[in-house]
Amino acid sequence: NPFAVGAKIEVFKAGDLGKPGVKPIRMADAPSNGLPVHAGLGAAQAFDLRVTFRGKDSKPVELKNAEAKPRLKITPDGKLEEVK
Repeated sequence: NPFAVGAKIEVFKAGDLGKPGVKPIRMADAPSNGLPVHAGLGAAQAFDLRVTFRGKDSKPVELKNAEAKPRLKITPDGKLEEVK
């Protein structure tokens, strides 16, 4: 995903995003080579996600209770798309 280079990615258990004191189960910075970031969710069927894209006007994109799929892409405008 060329939009995600350098983005900060935080994955939370479904329902945990925004709760005080809750830490993400996975944090990563999107690599400069554009390779995907793997966030193993085990048997979880859903997750919460916060992505902070680079740029001076960027604010975090937050998704709550997103359906777990084998491979997903998030765009800077907050759309979550399944990659086939």
